[in-house]
Amino acid sequence: MKVLLGISLWGLRPLAARIVPGHQHDSRVDLPLEFLREGSLVLFDKGFLDYGRLQRLNQASLFYLCPLKKNAAAQVLRVKTGPSRLRKAMQGSVEGVQLRSILPKDKRIGKTWDLDVRLARPSNRAPTIPARLVIVPGRDGRQRPYVTNLPADRWSPRAIVELYRLRWQIELLFKELKQHLNLCSVPTKDPHAAQVLLWASLIALALSRTVAAWLAPTWVGLEHALRPAVLSRALRASIPFLAHLLIHTAANTMLLLRFLADLLLEQTQQLAPDRKDSFKRILPFLPPVPA
Repeated sequence: MKVLLGISLWGLRPLAARIVPGHQHDSRVDLPLEFLREGSLVLFDKGFLDYGRLQRLNQASLFYLCPLKKNAAAQVLRVKTGPSRLRKAMQGSVEGVQLRSILPKDKRIGKTWDLDVRLARPSNRAPTIPARLVIVPGRDGRQRPYVTNLPADRWSPRAIVELYRLRWQIELLFKELKQHLNLCSVPTKDPHAAQVLLWASLIALALSRTVAAWLAPTWVGLEHALRPAVLSRALRASIPFLAHLLIHTAANTMLLLRFLADLLLEQTQQLAPDRKDSFKRILPFLPPVPA
């Protein structure tokens, strides 16, 4: 089995989850979109990249950002940023130029490319997908291509890179599920029992995030004073204490809850509170707020 999970960077809370057969490819899994507000940004890795999905996100007035596979068929329509040879190749071209004819997938680059492209699906009858392609030089000049529909006049290529870095939080969340919420292995071969255990871990994750919001009401996304992965472990250690809360009077319960909050805050506070978090790194690249 495979667990697919969507989280919000505002509070790192789970928004939706699906359990599918382990052999099912991520690009063939329909992700629910109804829980997203119009204008939301969806980050996902290239395993989920499907041109039909990009089209549905466009139709739902949602923004997306994900890596583009290096062998993708992309036709360059307009160059916003790029080398002079690319602009020369575009001269006199009405239909555009195939990206791989001017940039082979293994060629090293030294500068950022920002292009308007048309993505072609494998079937010739399928409609093409208009998109923006940002290619930045990674280690040793290796290409790091990102496809998005975020407007270029508001989101620079450097902002695109910083935005995609936020997707790493889903990897940290799965690490927490494995280390602290018993998802590292499922001790049963019964598919129904396995699903029960998987959903129990996901519910425990939602509970942990709810407690985090209670501990720090102003906690927003990645800018927090807590270590959320440690919170789940601290809550597991507090289960006997939570059981005592059920048999106490209301007055004593409130007192014990305050004691529990102080205990959890002490165990889960950031070791380096001055560390620059992901949101602070991206602030310089955010578009200006209209007056």
